[in-house]
Amino acid sequence: MVAGQAFGHRVRAAFGLEPGLTYLNHGAFGAVPLAVAEAQAGWRRRIEANPTRFFSDDGPEAIRAAARGLARRFGGRGRDWAFVTNATTGVSTVLDSLRIGAGDVILTTDLAYPSVLRALHYFTARAGAELRIASLPVPLPGAGPVLDAVAEALSDGAVRFALFDHIASPTGALLPVAELAALCRRQGVPVLVDGAHAPGQVPLDVPAIGAAAYVGNLHKWCFAPRGAGMLWVDPQFQGRIEPPVIAKPLDEGFPRSFDYLGTFDPSAWLAAADGFAFADIWGAAEIAAANAGLARRAGLQLAAAWDTEVATAPEMAAALAAIRLPLAGERLRALAERHGDLFRAGRAVGRGLRERHGIEVPVVAHRGLLWVRVSAQIYNEMEDYARLVTALPQELAAQ
Repeated sequence: MVAGQAFGHRVRAAFGLEPGLTYLNHGAFGAVPLAVAEAQAGWRRRIEANPTRFFSDDGPEAIRAAARGLARRFGGRGRDWAFVTNATTGVSTVLDSLRIGAGDVILTTDLAYPSVLRALHYFTARAGAELRIASLPVPLPGAGPVLDAVAEALSDGAVRFALFDHIASPTGALLPVAELAALCRRQGVPVLVDGAHAPGQVPLDVPAIGAAAYVGNLHKWCFAPRGAGMLWVDPQFQGRIEPPVIAKPLDEGFPRSFDYLGTFDPSAWLAAADGFAFADIWGAAEIAAANAGLARRAGLQLAAAWDTEVATAPEMAAALAAIRLPLAGERLRALAERHGDLFRAGRAVGRGLRERHGIEVPVVAHRGLLWVRVSAQIYNEMEDYARLVTALPQELAAQ
């Protein structure tokens, strides 16, 4: 299938999106194709036909078979892969397993996802450790400043562990994670990559990155149901990683100890393969290329219309683009004061776009400014972003 040939509004029929809604926020919670939702329902029916048989006999092998599907998709061996409910769970699982000690230094950047930053603050404060945050420029012009900032943060030899986003949520920046992992490896520093947005957005060979561990979401860009996240751990690091819930004997090790977390619904994990199959119908590589091209064009169009800027250079982005709102100075301060702070102001603008203009898109606070972050998915067209060009100034005036 030719890249993008059949994409656009005609594909909306494959999803359950609300009629008339311009949906530019696939990157937040995804949107499950109807066929994948039905596949998940099929797994639930199979479970309910005999729950005892499933959880005692059929389920464990079904989950391992699904994990082997992750290996075929993203590299490595099935026994190096486990499922988690989402990337944030995976991050906290790895951080908790590290046994961070007093005086340890943990490194990340200021583009880390807010929930991940909260987890880092929690685990380091609990241990009496130091959280070191490397500052990256926004707009981000290229990979050089990222590598320079991290090299500087590593220069004193004190860092014990590092965590980097693969694609940064606030800005959509695609970080050079393989190069960052190599920098850290030269100093003996293990790296966890938070790939919440990467699977399905960019080509992905996880073991080739050179990290100690990698977490990702499948419900965002791989069309899986929500609740499907993945965790890969390098074989040399697996002995240190424990599941978030101790249900199976720990001597079963990674990944078996992750496969049963008590009585829960594993249907999202098992239907992940159906999300992959949906992508393959259209061509997964074609989807990724079409989405990246659409996001790039949309970002440039919006920035030009509002006389602002895109948060990331085109070569440092994929299917997300963050564009600065045309607000500054007293006008920005007044909006923040009216709603309590900049974060709440952004939420208010986002709600207004939904309720008054029928556009679902996040408006996020970052670096003392407001940014609108648009996603591109196969059901979007440039017409969707053209609606935002005029709707946003109208909404800001109404605020």
